[in-house]
Amino acid sequence: VEIGQQVAFHAVELVRLEDKVAAGERVSIFDSDHRHDGSDVKAPDQAIAVTPVVIGANTFLGANALVLRGVTIGPNAMVAAGSLVRAGEYSGGFLYAGSPLRTVRPLGQVPGAADRDVVA
Repeated sequence: VEIGQQVAFHAVELVRLEDKVAAGERVSIFDSDHRHDGSDVKAPDQAIAVTPVVIGANTFLGANALVLRGVTIGPNAMVAAGSLVRAGEYSGGFLYAGSPLRTVRPLGQVPGAADRDVVA
């Protein structure tokens, strides 16, 4: 596992990074968040919601990516810099980007390279 500078982990229950995961600078990963019911009770004093986060082997998280509770990312994936990854299951082997997160393309496939011998 390789971790960049100023990476934040908040693990109430579980944040698991499998082998060869890399996180760029200022990546944040949270397995919990505060609930707010609209009452006069301060948000930090209200219950929290907790769901584990699992990042599959050989996955790269680009700088400033934010990974929220309930995320499972399969192996050999890439999350582009500045992306917001919300709860859900994301297949391995794909490039994901944006906010909201979207699938960009399968990895190993270079756009416009169909007629060339290019290895991504």
